[in-house]
Amino acid sequence: MPLLDFEALTAPIPGEQPAGVRLPPDVRKKMEDARKEFEPNPDDPSQPPIPKKPEWGTIVNLATNSLASSSKDLLAAVRLVEALTKQESFAGLQDGIHLLRLLLTDCWDRVHPLIEEPDDLEYRTGPIQWLCDRESGAWFPIAVEKLPLLRINGKVVCLADCKAGQIDGESLTADAIRNGEPVSDTIKAEIEACLTEINELDQALGEKMAEHAPAFGGLKDVIVECKRYLDHLRGPATDDDGGGEEPAQESGGETTGAKKTGGGASRADAYRQLATLAENLSRIEPHSPIPDLLRWAVHLGGLPFRDLIQEFVREPSVLQDIRRQFGIKEPEATQ
Repeated sequence: MPLLDFEALTAPIPGEQPAGVRLPPDVRKKMEDARKEFEPNPDDPSQPPIPKKPEWGTIVNLATNSLASSSKDLLAAVRLVEALTKQESFAGLQDGIHLLRLLLTDCWDRVHPLIEEPDDLEYRTGPIQWLCDRESGAWFPIAVEKLPLLRINGKVVCLADCKAGQIDGESLTADAIRNGEPVSDTIKAEIEACLTEINELDQALGEKMAEHAPAFGGLKDVIVECKRYLDHLRGPATDDDGGGEEPAQESGGETTGAKKTGGGASRADAYRQLATLAENLSRIEPHSPIPDLLRWAVHLGGLPFRDLIQEFVREPSVLQDIRRQFGIKEPEATQ
């Protein structure tokens, strides 16, 4: 059964404007605040922020209400994809991408940002890129890597664990991975459906947007990799500890074919390893503040400069001076 009411979410907004209005800034702020994993220390804002549990259900409610009743806006749609995936794993990702495809095909002429001039196509690229880029925006592909994928020796394992070659500080060999089992009876079908949806969306936007089409590779590659691990379950083992080279692990394990990380690692690899280190440390030392500081560093690393300065500068006049000095536009007012 679908998690979303696609008919309601794609129906024209009642009234003279079938696309409704742009997503209001106050709703955008509520969504942004709800997804944050840290908040200023209430006792001393100058100290490192404290961990906060994201309110994904709040984002789902805000996004669905907006899309159905007031704002057919891609900004709401991509936030919904992220939040629903966080709540419902690959089933949420499947329905989220399906909704995006419907909005950008069946509702093309009544979705914000509206296309009035050819160059306006670029404004539609932004929200999709926010979702699909693994080195900026939501870092959503990295979040998908952390969704439950397999069950190995009683432990739930994600793609990031498989690539790191360890879980809870214990080695995770390719042989052990292949002898695991899907985390659910439906996950393989869900991942295949995700891949079908994103391929169809990619093709449709390539036809409609040409050179302005967003790049889906960051997200698509992760989904393909998840499918590859499922496809190789219970494959024949070899005598070596790595058990073969497909699918290859990227770092951390002792398996044959693992790509060694080092000076040639990309920026995304470095931050991914930092995030994995934070998770491992939090299991080993649950009361230590170090894992939270590492997560905070990863969070900051994913922010564009315009957002990064807001995390450190609280005084509005100082923030305005910095924006002026670097030529950063002020946040949009209500449209």
